[in-house]
Amino acid sequence: MCKSIFACLLLVASTTFAQSNGCRFVSFNAPGAVGLTQPSGINNAGTITGTFTDASDVLHGFVRDVQGTITPFDPPGSTKTFANSINNFGVITGYFTDASKLNHGFVRSAFGTFTDFDFPDSIGTQANSINDLGAITGTYGDIASIFHGFVRDQSGIHAFDPPGSVNTNGQSINDLGNITGSYLDSSGLTHGFVRDKRGDFQTFDPPGSTSTSPTDTNDMGMIAGWFIGPNFIFHGFVRNEQGTITTFDPTGSTLTVASSINADGTVVGYFADGSDVLHGFVRVQQGRITNFSAPGGGSGFFQGTGLASINAVGDVAGYYIDNNNVTHGLLLQKLDPCVESEASGR
Repeated sequence: MCKSIFACLLLVASTTFAQSNGCRFVSFNAPGAVGLTQPSGINNAGTITGTFTDASDVLHGFVRDVQGTITPFDPPGSTKTFANSINNFGVITGYFTDASKLNHGFVRSAFGTFTDFDFPDSIGTQANSINDLGAITGTYGDIASIFHGFVRDQSGIHAFDPPGSVNTNGQSINDLGNITGSYLDSSGLTHGFVRDKRGDFQTFDPPGSTSTSPTDTNDMGMIAGWFIGPNFIFHGFVRNEQGTITTFDPTGSTLTVASSINADGTVVGYFADGSDVLHGFVRVQQGRITNFSAPGGGSGFFQGTGLASINAVGDVAGYYIDNNNVTHGLLLQKLDPCVESEASGR
């Protein structure tokens, strides 16, 4: 493990680099960012998307290319922009809020052109994930303020709800068209689901869950997410393609959130320690968990490091919150040498 990797820091514009033994840690801020630069996704080329706030506390989207150039963006008519997902062709999806405070989905091409969309007759549309075929999933609200999942693909835009749902959120779609997300039942409990391309559902919960929140699915059909167990404790989980669920927590965790899973079944996310400081983690498919804390991360309440997305080659996008509660973007490349401590988890 590279214990002294962060000994040498080089400040270049708004980007900080640390490199040792083949490991590269990059800290970055979007141009004009004040208070928040938060990545949400990274594709296999290493292009990152996310959201930042400006000096007027207005939210904008950004894309950071593999050379480190960061381009801010907003769909036409946006007063707030949330960039949520990027595919391997550089196409980004998310949603924006207009002057009437209504949310609309958008697609931004790799060339910077925008298409906005709404589920018909909706009072708000939120796009969460895009696959390499351009299919998008998310959620929309109807006129009765009931939320439903949707999939938008070449055949149009279609609603869905798992059996028993009174509110549905489509969170992630893989290249096979399988969607995972969560739904609320009439008893007020939240469950996970997976919907295949035919529209068939499987619902699931980790053992002991009182609320289940899947966050990502890969092309093998593996799903990562988090759930609330007894005593309102958050735990991570992985559901394999056969439906077997494995729960986990990094050693010392009092709260675990799994954010992303890649093609190898490697999961990234964050956890809080006993002092409520956040740390990133990486969990390989075999179960080994490795922790990462960014240099410059704060040591106060819910300051520290969060890992948001991992691509097929193991590069990770995330963020860290410093002692002034400013959130900065981060990139980890050549992941294994980058991590700073190791534990088996539980």
